[in-house]
Amino acid sequence: MEKLIIKAVAGIKIEDLEFVAVCIPGIRHYAGEIKIVSELLKSGKAEVSGDEVSAFYGSLALDYGIVILSGTGSFAMGVNRQGEELSVGGWGPLVGDEGSGYQMGIMAIKAAIAEYEHRGPETLLMPIVLEHFGIDHINMLKKELYKEGLNTKRIASLSKSVLRGAELKDNVALAIINESSVHLYKLAELIIKKLEMTDDHYKLCLTGGISNFGKYILNPLTAMLHENYDNITVSEPIFTPGVGSLLSAFKKGGLKIDTILINNLKASYKGVDRKC
Repeated sequence: MEKLIIKAVAGIKIEDLEFVAVCIPGIRHYAGEIKIVSELLKSGKAEVSGDEVSAFYGSLALDYGIVILSGTGSFAMGVNRQGEELSVGGWGPLVGDEGSGYQMGIMAIKAAIAEYEHRGPETLLMPIVLEHFGIDHINMLKKELYKEGLNTKRIASLSKSVLRGAELKDNVALAIINESSVHLYKLAELIIKKLEMTDDHYKLCLTGGISNFGKYILNPLTAMLHENYDNITVSEPIFTPGVGSLLSAFKKGGLKIDTILINNLKASYKGVDRKC
């Protein structure tokens, strides 16, 4: 991180910087160990936060609204028109991350095991799970799951196979995605209720890898929101979280986020995947 930041500000004196936003999961605990970040923080020209801030501004390019991020993990952040904000979720794979790619991967593995043990329906996810772990039989799965080095990202990557199963109309895969959409809806609903976001119109964006599921995740999520909160509009993200960090820095540096700025950024980042 230090090398990246040094490269980004190369040739610029700290006193000439307007503002620096560093939005990285877990960075708050280590900011003091990154010399240049520590110097920027002391100068009052930097803010260190998790990726909820960059996801929020990148998706909405507004000061208010709701963003749900579902990738390897999951969380949601909302800000009402009074400026009150709330983040929920993001507790990690051991105790949270419902509706995430990781949890979809776990459900896919459980579905394959359930079929094998004759306590669940047949599913296309069985051969997909075997292929994913490079094994010939489900009874070899335990060794793969508990061997050293297996990380959450490998399990989360199984979510792409769940999507493939859904596209082939596998009922188990479709049920997994629907259950995930319910969990993501509950994150949004908690924010709506806690911040009393029923008084005006708000945009909601789903970002992260699971947003690439398109209609399979968005249709049930949108239906639940519209059924209960007709003031919430589901929209596609405008920018990536990376651009969201830049927008956060602009805002904290005193630059007004207006239509001209947004249009210039759209031109600069044309063709960049907004959901990554």
